[in-house]
Amino acid sequence: MAPAWKARRFRPMESQRNRCLSPLSARVGLRAVERAGARFPEGAGSKESSRSLVKPIAARALLCLASFGLVLAGAELALRATRGTGASDERAPFNPYRPDAALGYALRPGWSGRQASHEFDVRVETNGRGLRRKAETPTAKPPATRRLLVLGDSLAFGFGVSNDAMFTRRLEQALRGRDPHVEVLNAGVPGYSSDHHLVYLREQGFELDPDAILIVTCSNDIDDLAWSRPQLDAQALPLRTSSRRRMIDRRGRMRYLNEAGQRLPRWLEAPPGWLVRHSALVHWLRFRIAALWLGALESEAGAPVAQAQARDANVEGRFSEMDEDEIQAALAASATFRRRYYGHLNTAIEKLAAEAQVPLRFVHLGPEAGEVARDCAQRDACIDLQPRVSFTREAALRHPDDRHPNARGHREIADVIAAEALHALLPPGP
Repeated sequence: MAPAWKARRFRPMESQRNRCLSPLSARVGLRAVERAGARFPEGAGSKESSRSLVKPIAARALLCLASFGLVLAGAELALRATRGTGASDERAPFNPYRPDAALGYALRPGWSGRQASHEFDVRVETNGRGLRRKAETPTAKPPATRRLLVLGDSLAFGFGVSNDAMFTRRLEQALRGRDPHVEVLNAGVPGYSSDHHLVYLREQGFELDPDAILIVTCSNDIDDLAWSRPQLDAQALPLRTSSRRRMIDRRGRMRYLNEAGQRLPRWLEAPPGWLVRHSALVHWLRFRIAALWLGALESEAGAPVAQAQARDANVEGRFSEMDEDEIQAALAASATFRRRYYGHLNTAIEKLAAEAQVPLRFVHLGPEAGEVARDCAQRDACIDLQPRVSFTREAALRHPDDRHPNARGHREIADVIAAEALHALLPPGP
């Protein structure tokens, strides 16, 4: 016979489990088993059992989704509440930009604030349509009114000068000397190039019913295409475009990311348009994720990856035979391809204006003669004014470090355009 301590130590497992149950817990467990047996009698199948399990799981899932939705809504409201406007705070940074689903970014409607540096300190204003203009611009053109729509980049925008000093404002004043019903609409935005101009005309420009269009081109327009990520139609023309380099933070400031030219995922470079238009949270997340993503790439092997992408790009293909990714890669990799595509875009703009029966002129203002000037020389609709303007050569007409024309430079530009381009583009009214 085994000793008592061995008998206690080596009891069967079933006896050990039973020993852990108190009489009360045993009775509770027995009743639970009986109720389960009553609910699911033998042979009842598994449908009733699965239904009883699905209901609490579905309730928990709905509760989780509702909680998650409330968190997202709270974050959205908080970001909208803290998003700076710059409208009343003179100390606010220069933040006139907003994300745009079709153009990547655009000017914010109704923005007013300072643009200041060691070279200038000026006030910038946009109207309710996001045009660089104080007066409002209704979509329906008032009777007897004629409109000149001006497109371009930072030079057309008037970087570093006030609204009243811009060459577009001076043109309007000169034209109103002979026709008080003329409006000059400044749709220039820093960083825009021909891909933006084409998309803008399709999306918004022709809605303004312009009587003539003036597109100001500069020497860096071709190089800016290196940072574009257009979404293309069957003719390899942009339906929408965004920038790989310039992104707008949640306060409306332009931030320069991705100097190495890395390829980012499509959902990050060009998120769904509805979300870009309506969600501050998506915009905030996009900017933050892009910064983290690029930081990780640069810390690993960013430059070698970008160089490998450039080597693999197809820069000799026909636009109609290249897919969207191939064109984007070639734009980033090859100056020759960018020149070809720049011409393709400008030809499409000319065709679009001709179909709308709206007179169009390109004017090249420099600051240097180069590939943009050569493209201008090949077009009947382009006037090269770079040799006729002096801000590119005379320091007194530009900001020395920034190199954009100052107020005196804009006065000269207005005089040259009025003398050389406006008579054919917008002749005197009856």
